[in-house]
Amino acid sequence: MLPFGIGTGEILMIFLVTFVVLGPSKIPEIARAIGKGLKAMRELTDEVKNSPEFQEIKNEVYQPIKNFDPKKEINQFINQSMDSNLDKTSQNLDPHQQDATKETEHQEDLESGPISRLNPMEELLVKEAIEAQAKTKIDEKGE
Repeated sequence: MLPFGIGTGEILMIFLVTFVVLGPSKIPEIARAIGKGLKAMRELTDEVKNSPEFQEIKNEVYQPIKNFDPKKEINQFINQSMDSNLDKTSQNLDPHQQDATKETEHQEDLESGPISRLNPMEELLVKEAIEAQAKTKIDEKGE
């Protein structure tokens, strides 16, 4: 199979029809004209490829692709999301709160807030830390 889905038999048929229609004397002239046309097209494409404008456009297009590192981008995204979750969690674990009842109200707010976006293990650890903090505040008030 040749380009454009044309087979060998079809190419032979095209040559046969051309030979019959144009005659044997015109075929070399037409072949030369086609050859010159293809050569001119090749020279033109080479000229465009080697032009400084084309090189500049090519560099603008390929530079971001060359510098793209998917591993780095994924790690950066994960680190940013983990940092933001840690920041939200640490804000929710404020040790300077005065009242243990505020702590339990705060815990209820957390269950529908940012903590709900954590994975189950992180959520469990945060809840345990909040409960332990509330217990120590109640113990401190009792003493």
